[in-house]
Parts: sequence; structure tokens; C-alpha cells
Amino acid sequence: MWWDACDWGWGWHGWGMGLMGLLWLVLFIVAAAAVVHWVVTTVRSSTKPVLAGKSALDLLKQRYARGEISSDEFTRIRQDIE
Repeated sequence: MWWDACDWGWGWHGWGMGLMGLLWLVLFIVAAAAVVHWVVTTVRSSTKPVLAGKSALDLLKQRYARGEISSDEFTRIRQDIE
């Protein structure tokens, strides 16, 4: 028949190929957005301050344990804190 000679169609060379291209474009955009989201959340979690949730006394004890301050300084600062 005459419609067999014309490629009107929804096959791979007609509208179907356009829809597959659109599907791949959407999948690419979703994958790129997922990668960006993953990178942003990873960077945010790695740049959180280490001091978050620690009291001043805990930080003072850490400084003393590392040898950053002397025993006299530790005692004086602890009294100021308390």
C-alpha cells in the first residue's frame, strides 16, 4: 500500500527516535543533578566545624592534653570558665 512507502512513523527513524533522544536527555539531566547534589552534600559535611557540640571545658582539656597550655594556664582558665 501507499503508506508502506512513506515512513510516517513511530519507528526508530520517525518520532520514536526523537522520543528516545528526549528520554536520554532527561536521564542525563537527572544524573547530572544527582552528582551535583552528592558533591554539595559531601563538601558541606566535610567542612563542618570540628568544635561543634563541645563545651569550653572540653576544648580546654584538649588544649592541655596536646600541650598547648601549661598547668597554671589550665587552672586559671578553668576557674574563669566555671
